[in-house]
Amino acid sequence: MKGRNNVPYFKFGFAINDVSIGVGEIHVWGLKCQMTGGNLFDQQTENYGGRSFQCQSIPTLSDDEMFQVDMYPTPTPLPTT
Repeated sequence: MKGRNNVPYFKFGFAINDVSIGVGEIHVWGLKCQMTGGNLFDQQTENYGGRSFQCQSIPTLSDDEMFQVDMYPTPTPLPTT
């Protein structure tokens, strides 16, 4: 990260593929997010330690939206860009 106390914004998305009949998959996008907490190294001593992060979504300046939800009739991979 560059600058003092500068936390960059990022976009994230996830897919829900266990949905009701008629919808194959749902994609949910956080359009402008900022990291607010989490851990990379937890206190677990087992091989199954979990990683977590917390973020908050911020309304975009162009249209004041925070999230985007897309529904697809069949399973669809998340785009990489």
